[in-house]
Amino acid sequence: MTRMTTTLLLLLLPSMALAQDEPAEQGPPIPDNCFADPVGVDGVYEAMELAQMTFEAQDYKTFLDAVEYAGLVLPCLNEPVPRRMAAEWHRLMGLKGVAAQNDKMATLAFAAARNIEPLYKLPGSMQPEGLGVAEKYGSFDVDTGEFEIIEPGEIQFDGRPGTKRPLSWPSIVQVFDENGSVTSTTFLTPSQPVPDYPKQAKMGGGEPTELPVTPEPLPVERGKPEPKMPVLAATGGAAVLATTFFVMASASHGKWADTSTPYSDLEALENKTNMLTTLSLVSGVATVGLGVTVVATW
Repeated sequence: MTRMTTTLLLLLLPSMALAQDEPAEQGPPIPDNCFADPVGVDGVYEAMELAQMTFEAQDYKTFLDAVEYAGLVLPCLNEPVPRRMAAEWHRLMGLKGVAAQNDKMATLAFAAARNIEPLYKLPGSMQPEGLGVAEKYGSFDVDTGEFEIIEPGEIQFDGRPGTKRPLSWPSIVQVFDENGSVTSTTFLTPSQPVPDYPKQAKMGGGEPTELPVTPEPLPVERGKPEPKMPVLAATGGAAVLATTFFVMASASHGKWADTSTPYSDLEALENKTNMLTTLSLVSGVATVGLGVTVVATW
């Protein structure tokens, strides 16, 4: 992916997250290590879904860039991580290991996902031929996983409160303040130390704050909110991106089809055209989705 393409995606996806999450005027503070505005669970899902689409298109270079972007979005999460999202995140990291030809990363990330959702079956779209995804997915015996017992406090691992920090595979760790607001969200590898968090013994001597397991979101009947400028801006941005990528793809295809183009350049031009076409389609889907949001909230 070119630097310009990456920059355009970095501009689009935070706007899409803002359009869906629409924070209150006085929301919780920006989480630690966040590079932009806070996002909710939907904002992280947007970044994950973009990466998933590029993997299913077998465009692994773009996939790795999209996963890198998702890794920048995750620390901006200002809501508790649902268990299901934690499992999906670890599966995405497992696919990253597969695409990067890092078997250890893939195996451990898949183990983290299976520890959360042991009955999950990989769909065919996540198992392209020749990559050995299924073998890596089930190669680690999660029953042999090791955990570190830490001090009780305002902390969760993969959406579950408690004192057991995984040592055999990565985890998403979240730290909360005394009011229950998220102060940091970190993708923690087994070798990294647990971030600082408020210990129960240091929180005033009263009853320790009980952080419930994050429930899966349920459909909620909502009235139509007032239209927000971020929604309109995100829709326009997505439309501009779709057009830009389409024009760039057309130009690249034209050069590929030009009989004067050296044969040695054809493969690179074909790859570039395919990548730009995929990004144009993704941006077009985002435009339609955001357009529906504008209409629904008008």
